[in-house]
Amino acid sequence: MDRDGSPTAELQTPPGFFLLEVGDDYILGIHKDELDRESVRLYGLIR
Repeated sequence: MDRDGSPTAELQTPPGFFLLEVGDDYILGIHKDELDRESVRLYGLIR
C-alpha cells in the first residue's frame, strides 16, 4: 500500500501458506504441508 492506502502490488501465496507479515523486501508466514506439519517460511521479494 502506498501512503494514501492504495494498493501498489498483488501478492499470491502458495496453497497452505498463512501470511504473518509483509516487509519491504520479504514475506513471512507459516506453511502447512499435506501431512498438516507446520513450518515457518521466509521469502524474499524482488521488485
